Amino acid sequence: MESTRDGTGALRSEPNDLEALRWWLSALVAFAYGGFLLASYALGPALARPVLGSVPWSFLLGAGLLVVVVAVMGVYVLVVNGREAA
Repeated sequence: MESTRDGTGALRSEPNDLEALRWWLSALVAFAYGGFLLASYALGPALARPVLGSVPWSFLLGAGLLVVVVAVMGVYVLVVNGREAA
């Protein structure tokens, strides 16, 4: 929510279209992290097996989770900076 000052000097909040984007991106990150935790719990021994030399599946999934989180953050920053420049 964007805060602005009204005529009395008090802060008031106005909903904007970035609010929905914030919720969707937050839900995406929470879903990805929850999926990683669920996969770690349910498939622990299978994720411990190496896939590339001595690198286990869990390492690749964790790295993929980091890529998703950084990509989501990048999308949000691009959208917000694009709005501020306009």
